[in-house]
Amino acid sequence: MIQTFLHEGTAKIDPNNYDSVKDAEEAMYEFQKRWMDKPQKELNGKTPMEIILEERASLGNPSKEVSIRPMLQKLPDYDENKAEKLYFYHYQ
Repeated sequence: MIQTFLHEGTAKIDPNNYDSVKDAEEAMYEFQKRWMDKPQKELNGKTPMEIILEERASLGNPSKEVSIRPMLQKLPDYDENKAEKLYFYHYQ
């Protein structure tokens, strides 16, 4: 479930499109809050938060606090052709 969240979040939030990494992380956190409360078809219409809390309850854990804070970073804009050349240079 966390992997799905990260995949969807990083597909929508590119740190390079924000003034700072902190701004991008805040946008990801806001996305996370919406995502955790959104019913998911893959979860039979339940929200990720419901699934987490149900699993905790079944394990005897009464905690209702869920804390996920992904860390983002800006990546340099690499020349795609250069990466391709390096790949072929090393693997042929």
